Formats: sequence, C-alpha cells, structure tokens
Amino acid sequence: MAQYIAFSPKVEVSSSLISSMLSAIPQQEQKIRSICARNGIQNIQTSDWCQQQKFLNVYKDVAQTLGPHMLFIMGKSLFDSLRFSDEVKTLDAALRNLDAVMQQGHREDQEGYYSLLSFDARKKEARIKCKNPYPCYLDRGILTGLSRKFKPTDASLINVQLDTNLPHRLIGAESSTYSVLWI
Repeated sequence: MAQYIAFSPKVEVSSSLISSMLSAIPQQEQKIRSICARNGIQNIQTSDWCQQQKFLNVYKDVAQTLGPHMLFIMGKSLFDSLRFSDEVKTLDAALRNLDAVMQQGHREDQEGYYSLLSFDARKKEARIKCKNPYPCYLDRGILTGLSRKFKPTDASLINVQLDTNLPHRLIGAESSTYSVLWI
C-alpha cells in the first residue's frame, strides 16, 4: 500500500502525535492548523483520538503545500514526543523498541510496523523496515531524531538514508527500508 492511505478505516491516531506535528516549526503552526482544519481535525485535545486517514490527509496536504522536507522536520519533532522506557539507552535498544513506542500512539486494527532488520556496531550500520502508510520523509525524520538522541558513543556523524535499491513507498510499495549509518 502506498503512503498516505490507511491500512484500515478503523485505525485511530492519538492527538498527542498531532500536537507534536503542530509544534514542529512554530513559524508554520498557523498554516499547519489551517491544513488540519481543512482536513477535519480541529480543537485538538491531547486525550483525543482521530481517524488515521484524516491525519494522513494532513501530511499529504503539508507535503503539497509546504514541501516534503517539512515532513522530515515534523518526523524529527514527532520523535521528541515519543516515550521510551528508562531502560532504553542505546541506538540498538531504541530501534528495537521503536515499533512498540509507535503502537502506543495508534489503536484499532493498526497493521503497520517498524522492524529492526540488522544492527552491526562494527560496520556502524543499522537497517530498519517501515511498513506503514506514513510518508517516507516523515519516517526518515523519526529515524533521524531517534538516531541522534541515541547516537552511539563512538559516532561523530549519523545519517539516515532511504534504500532506493529496494521497493519503497515513494513508488507505491507497502514498506520502505532505511539505513542508519554513523562514523
């Protein structure tokens, strides 16, 4: 399934994820609120839930109106609102726990996932498969935020890249695979 299309019409998203989207770039908050309202999301309370499809429509509208790189920035900001347990202290552990953390912000028939395919500290590379309806730029932002927060102690630079050699959501695939690389 391509990006921006919910796997099920029943899936709901926590408004706390929407709130973090609004705070991503304060200069754009009014434009993003307007985009939310245009897509049926108004009066956001952090205890509310909304249909995932409406949320995806907002992301699509943001990409078309403000550019896809805004989604990358939103993903980095969204990561800041995710709650990892205190035991998670390394990049390996954070990537292994990302799916469980993301599932907390969703309910009802959520079929998507984030799966750590490999983690090689010696090669300084991790590979993650994301099967969800969210845009690639957003997932890359989430993974970038996570990787920077849990950066390995021996890393001076970290980079997250979409593996374009494999099928990915930008071309209509159901999932995308990312490499997290550090030096």
